[in-house]
Amino acid sequence: MMRSAMLAVTNRTVTRKLITDTRAGKAVAHRFVAGNLLSEAVAVAAVLNQDGLKVSMDYLGEHVSTATEATAATESYIDCIEQIGANGLDANVSVKLTQLGMGFDDGVAAANLDRIALAALGVGTTVTVDMEESEHTEATISLYEDAQNAHGNLGIAIQSYLHRSPDDIERILPLGGHVRLCKGAYAEPASIAHQSSAAVDGAYDHLVSVLMANDDIQPAFATHDDARIEHVLRQAD
Repeated sequence: MMRSAMLAVTNRTVTRKLITDTRAGKAVAHRFVAGNLLSEAVAVAAVLNQDGLKVSMDYLGEHVSTATEATAATESYIDCIEQIGANGLDANVSVKLTQLGMGFDDGVAAANLDRIALAALGVGTTVTVDMEESEHTEATISLYEDAQNAHGNLGIAIQSYLHRSPDDIERILPLGGHVRLCKGAYAEPASIAHQSSAAVDGAYDHLVSVLMANDDIQPAFATHDDARIEHVLRQAD
């Protein structure tokens, strides 16, 4: 219940404006957002690399409604990839497919994802396909399958709280690449996703074990939950 309430609050326009349009809100956001400009993000990524950390760069946004908007987002990602190459960053990019056109024209999204994957190949890096609301899960995986089969330098995020995720992981493991496991950040009904923290945690731990036991992919684990991190470390040992 608490988790659902928090998701509802953060989805409100007034909450977003409080964070993005006020000095105090921007100070909080700076912990999580590298900057408003690509040059700022590149500088932050370089510092993180110097500290021994790999970086995934994300041009924030989703759910565009025109091909023009989708193309603009694609060009921004290609600019980012070119800066990764030009600055020798140990970084890749993460993309939301609804920002590339999925939802109103999946063909547009596929073409844009191809352009981004090819640009990433050109500088020797990869692309992570982010996961969004459950209504887009099947299309996301299908577009990922096509792009990964064509280019081989992609990965995908999987949300442990979805009931379908174990089957989705078995489906994508043969494709290689990388799989980033997270808990899930969207409010979904009980018919689609686990509702209790214990159930989500149990699903996460199970999928950690599945991913760590497979030699064909690179697993990545996205969580702030110390208990989940400890489970990952035990599996790594």
